[in-house]
Amino acid sequence: MKVGVVGAGLMGAEIGLVFALAGHDVILSDTGEAQLSAAMERLARALDRGIQRGDYKDEEKPLALAHISTSVSLDPFAECDFVTEAVFENEAIKAETWRKLDAIC
Repeated sequence: MKVGVVGAGLMGAEIGLVFALAGHDVILSDTGEAQLSAAMERLARALDRGIQRGDYKDEEKPLALAHISTSVSLDPFAECDFVTEAVFENEAIKAETWRKLDAIC
């Protein structure tokens, strides 16, 4: 299954991570490369903390991160089996995101 997550903030990125840990390919999207890079760094640190607590094994980190790709475009979501939205809590932004996803998905 291929999963799309719109919004790479704390909630969106970690939703993507849960799917990636389950072995699914994930496309994580946000409005800029800086946000996506920061999200991937946060996820790597979250996995490191989980490894230290014994929640994950060392070998799970690279496997999970390899399942996550990033995009500033929503176009790749056309190939997703499941898409979830986790954008900024603003009704206008959410509505515009859903309009774009409706046309793509």
